[in-house]
Amino acid sequence: MPPTIVYSAALCVVGLPFVIMRPGALRWAPSFVVLTRLSFLAAWLRRERSLWGNAGRNR
Repeated sequence: MPPTIVYSAALCVVGLPFVIMRPGALRWAPSFVVLTRLSFLAAWLRRERSLWGNAGRNR
Protein backbone atom coordinates (compact mmCIF):
# COMPACT_ATOMS: atom_id res chain seq x y z
CA MET A 1 0.00 0.00 0.00
CA PRO A 2 2.74 2.59 0.74
CA PRO A 3 4.20 2.44 -2.81
CA THR A 4 0.73 3.08 -4.23
CA ILE A 5 0.27 6.11 -1.99
CA VAL A 6 3.69 7.51 -2.92
CA TYR A 7 3.04 6.93 -6.63
CA SER A 8 -0.39 8.58 -6.43
CA ALA A 9 1.01 11.60 -4.60
CA ALA A 10 3.83 11.98 -7.14
CA LEU A 11 1.34 11.69 -9.99
CA CYS A 12 -0.81 14.44 -8.48
CA VAL A 13 2.20 16.72 -7.93
CA VAL A 14 3.34 16.33 -11.54
CA GLY A 15 0.03 15.67 -13.29
CA LEU A 16 -2.15 18.43 -11.88
CA PRO A 17 0.04 21.33 -13.09
CA PHE A 18 0.39 19.60 -16.46
CA VAL A 19 -3.39 19.31 -16.90
CA ILE A 20 -3.86 22.92 -15.80
CA MET A 21 -1.28 24.11 -18.35
CA ARG A 22 -2.37 21.76 -21.15
CA PRO A 23 -6.11 20.97 -20.81
CA GLY A 24 -6.14 19.65 -24.38
CA ALA A 25 -4.28 16.58 -23.17
CA LEU A 26 -7.51 15.41 -21.54
CA ARG A 27 -8.88 14.43 -24.95
CA TRP A 28 -6.79 11.26 -24.60
CA ALA A 29 -8.35 10.39 -21.23
CA PRO A 30 -11.22 8.24 -22.60
CA SER A 31 -8.78 6.05 -24.53
CA PHE A 32 -6.61 5.55 -21.47
CA VAL A 33 -9.66 4.78 -19.31
CA VAL A 34 -10.68 1.99 -21.71
CA LEU A 35 -7.16 0.56 -21.86
CA THR A 36 -6.79 0.75 -18.08
CA ARG A 37 -10.08 -1.08 -17.54
CA LEU A 38 -8.99 -3.81 -19.95
CA SER A 39 -5.70 -4.15 -18.08
CA PHE A 40 -7.48 -4.41 -14.72
CA LEU A 41 -9.89 -6.97 -16.16
CA ALA A 42 -6.98 -9.04 -17.49
CA ALA A 43 -5.30 -8.89 -14.07
CA TRP A 44 -8.55 -9.90 -12.36
CA LEU A 45 -8.85 -12.90 -14.70
CA ARG A 46 -5.12 -13.62 -14.26
CA ARG A 47 -4.51 -13.38 -18.00
CA GLU A 48 -2.12 -10.43 -18.03
CA ARG A 49 0.23 -11.97 -20.58
CA SER A 50 -2.38 -13.16 -23.07
CA LEU A 51 -3.55 -11.34 -26.13
CA TRP A 52 -7.25 -10.55 -26.04
CA GLY A 53 -7.57 -11.79 -29.62
CA ASN A 54 -6.83 -15.39 -28.67
CA ALA A 55 -7.97 -15.28 -25.04
CA GLY A 56 -10.71 -17.80 -25.86
CA ARG A 57 -8.29 -20.47 -27.04
CA ASN A 58 -7.24 -23.10 -24.54
CA ARG A 59 -3.57 -23.93 -24.34
